[in-house]
Amino acid sequence: MRIVAMIVLLAFVAQVLAKAEIEKPRESGNASCPSLIQKDTRVHRYSPDQTKTENAFVAAGGSKSKITDNWSYITSAVTNANIPDDIHFAFFVANMMQETAKLTTKKEYSSHYHAGKYDWNSDNTIQYYGRGYLQTTWKKNYEAAKDTCNKDDDGNSVDIVTDPVKIESSENLAWCTAAYYWKVNVQNDRCNCDLGMTIDAINGDLECKAHKDKSTHNEEAKNRYCYFKKFYESYSGSSVQSWNVGKACGTLFGQSC
Repeated sequence: MRIVAMIVLLAFVAQVLAKAEIEKPRESGNASCPSLIQKDTRVHRYSPDQTKTENAFVAAGGSKSKITDNWSYITSAVTNANIPDDIHFAFFVANMMQETAKLTTKKEYSSHYHAGKYDWNSDNTIQYYGRGYLQTTWKKNYEAAKDTCNKDDDGNSVDIVTDPVKIESSENLAWCTAAYYWKVNVQNDRCNCDLGMTIDAINGDLECKAHKDKSTHNEEAKNRYCYFKKFYESYSGSSVQSWNVGKACGTLFGQSC
C-alpha cells in the first residue's frame, strides 16, 4: 500500500509541475513588452540641409563657396551650439554674416578697434580683439572657450589664450569659438528666443536701444535682421513673422531690406 501511495503522490507532483511549466510566462513575446513603454532617451539632433543652406546664404548676399567648402565645420558647429531648428539656425547664420562680412574674415577689422578697446595679455603682446565667426573678444571669453576649442584644422593642440592668432587661420577654431559662444551666451541663456534677443546677447550694448541713448550702430542691427529674413525665407519657404524678430533690439520687423 505504501508503494501504491508513493506512486500516486509522484504522479500528482508530476502533473502539478507540468501545469506550472505550461502556464509560465514565455521568455520572448510578453517578456519584451515593457520595452514598448520605456521612454525614448535618444538625443534628437538638428541637422541643417546643405543645399538649402547654400541657396539661402546666396539669397542673403553671401558666396556659396563659404558654405560648400566648410560644410563639415558648419554641421559640427550647429551640433555643438545646441541649435534645435531652422529658425535658430537662421539666427546663428545671420549674426555671423554681420560679424564677419558674410564669412569673409575671421579677424576683426583693425579700423574697428584701438589699443585701448580690448584687454591684453600680461606682457602686452597679445590683444583680445574679435576673432572667429562670432568675433570672440576679451580675454575672459577666450579663457572660457580654451578647453573646448583646442585643435587646429590638422588636429594639433592649440591654446587660444596664449596663441589666439591661430583662430584667424583655422576654420576649426573659428567655427568652434562661434559655436561655444552661441551655446553659452545665446542658446542656453536666451533661447527659445527671437532675433532681437540674439543681437542683444552678442552686441546689445552698441546695437540695441535699450542699452544706449544715441542712434549709432542701428544700421548693424538692421543688417542682421535683413540677413536673417533673406536666409530664413529662402531656407524654410516661410515668411518671417513679427514674433520671430521681437523687440529686444528695437523695432526691426518690417524694415526695408
